[in-house]
Amino acid sequence: MRYIFKSYFLNFFIWWYKIKASDIVNLARRILIYAFIYLNIWPMLSHLFVPMFQDRSITGRLVAFPIRLIWGVGGLFVEIVLFVPVTVFVAFYFALPIFLLVAIINFII
Repeated sequence: MRYIFKSYFLNFFIWWYKIKASDIVNLARRILIYAFIYLNIWPMLSHLFVPMFQDRSITGRLVAFPIRLIWGVGGLFVEIVLFVPVTVFVAFYFALPIFLLVAIINFII
């Protein structure tokens, strides 16, 4: 019985929190970085006052500013909205075995 407890039960928690947790955290990080890059947030906000398509007239500058501002702020909003479910998923992943363990203990007691 002791061997089964050590080899299966404890190894499950080691696998869940050490090996797979790093995979889940890296996946969440890659999703957020991919969304940040895909939405072009940094280029839009860093080139806020640069005219679009090299149109250096006053009209090109006046048109470029609101487009880039809306794109950058909208991208940041989408990134924040995406951050919430990704964070909830990672927190749920870490809490799931503890919830199951507590449920089993409450069932036995």
